[in-house]
Amino acid sequence: MASALNFQNPLGAAIAFFTAMQFSANLSTARGVLIKTRKMRLTVNKNKYRNTRVSYDGRQFDSKRECEVYKRFAAALKGGAISELECQKRYRILVEGMHVCTYVADFWVKYPNGEVEVWDAKGFKTKEYLLKKKLMKAVYDINVREC
Repeated sequence: MASALNFQNPLGAAIAFFTAMQFSANLSTARGVLIKTRKMRLTVNKNKYRNTRVSYDGRQFDSKRECEVYKRFAAALKGGAISELECQKRYRILVEGMHVCTYVADFWVKYPNGEVEVWDAKGFKTKEYLLKKKLMKAVYDINVREC
């Protein structure tokens, strides 16, 4: 039984413990692992897209990829290749005066010549993202670029 316990993985240790105590384990749910026992519930939530949240330079990023892109833009800002950088800029999408949705761009970049670009660090392009990208082009005439 000792070989079944994996103390480096707390979830594995919990599962082994509850199994050893002869409790019934039900491993299910779409966004996490749920262990049901007679008297207690243990829930471990996992991220929907399996990305890891990262902190860097006093900021929180939703993924390692987004953090790496920020590092490149920050270096370009220090070097003078870009003049302004804004993270998590919000755009309200209004169609005929009605609020349809809000698009949150990962990065808004302004170059010294005045040109503006919107960048999104994408690992997986969802249908929702593709629709919002088209709405950004239609409403604001902004091409969202992926990196």
